[in-house]
Amino acid sequence: MENGAIFGKGELRNMYSKVDHIPLIKEIARGLKISKNNKRYLELGIAKAKCFNVIAPYFKESTAVDISEKALNHIDRSLKDSVDIFEFKGKTQSFFKNNREEFDLIFIDADHHFDSVAKDFFDSLDCLAEDGIIILHDTYAPNEFYSGHCEDAWKIQEVLINRNDLQFINLPVFYGLTIVKRHNKKEFWKM
Repeated sequence: MENGAIFGKGELRNMYSKVDHIPLIKEIARGLKISKNNKRYLELGIAKAKCFNVIAPYFKESTAVDISEKALNHIDRSLKDSVDIFEFKGKTQSFFKNNREEFDLIFIDADHHFDSVAKDFFDSLDCLAEDGIIILHDTYAPNEFYSGHCEDAWKIQEVLINRNDLQFINLPVFYGLTIVKRHNKKEFWKM
């Protein structure tokens, strides 16, 4: 290790890539369940359904959207015993075109190109419940090597910074996790 460094060269990068985003999302889902804001969950881009299978049980209804039938086949079928599961095979834009539901938690992990991320974000914002939360994945690539995986999803932060109706934080864990909520005008510090 270098003089006074907490991490040796490369250790921080290795730690960064090993921090899993799913437990963080699970804690947010758990908090929504405790506060009774857990009616509907939406996940855009489920890949192997690792996140979906963990988060869906915290909600009464959970919807998975993916362009791949193979991805949708990774959904744990035993979840259907306790949760209403809805699957949509197709592009996210097609899903939103016909969607009439509001969601309490939305996880965006579909196409990582900025134009698609922005479209998914604004479509999600339109169907976000009053106290709902949107989480975007792959918004903070640790270095150029990972930028191919994350594409330019990070640019969504430039959009968010200019919105004073939204609150957000970008966490540099497992390629980045950006948590977004509508700005709540309540001032809890006032009695």
